[in-house]
Amino acid sequence: MTITFNTPVYAVSVNFASIVSGFTLNLTSAVGTTSASYGPTGGTINFSSETPFTWIQLGTGIFAVDNLTLNTEGPRPQHAVERPLKIDGHITLTVNLTTGNSTMMDWGEATHTGRFENQGTGHLNLTTGALTGSGTFTAANGDQVFWVEENYEIVVTGGTGRFEGITGGFRMAPTSDVVTTFPDVNTMIMMYTYEGVGTITY
Repeated sequence: MTITFNTPVYAVSVNFASIVSGFTLNLTSAVGTTSASYGPTGGTINFSSETPFTWIQLGTGIFAVDNLTLNTEGPRPQHAVERPLKIDGHITLTVNLTTGNSTMMDWGEATHTGRFENQGTGHLNLTTGALTGSGTFTAANGDQVFWVEENYEIVVTGGTGRFEGITGGFRMAPTSDVVTTFPDVNTMIMMYTYEGVGTITY
């Protein structure tokens, strides 16, 4: 029996029933094989690979497939690895001049995420100029990285997808003059480009 998948997978689990005592089921794929012996009630055979595959072949015998489970996510490193990070971004920061509350929109390119979008909220101390905030980077594939900021120091606090459990951070450094406008008496908009250099671990 050959089973073909319409998307590459990294792992497969086959639950099956058998009426033959001592039945051995062989599983073959383009990237490896496995086999095991089972009693008359059947069992489960599992196969996984760091290389994706698109089909499996189950060996001859008298058996029936009860359930087939596929995993399309690639394997994650057994141990988190520290990696260098570089970001080039374009920020628009909008500040309420009465409360100091702010919203931020950002986009750019970064290692590990490719093109990203970044949104956050925060507070600008209108007396000292101290800035705090938090937000979310969204990578090109939809995976997200969560962060908090204090005076241009970004601390990564977690993420989703392949960034689950991520830690690290970077420091922002402006790479252009800040363009400031005042659309009304209560609003200040600041626009500038920046570079970020640091490390992340995931």
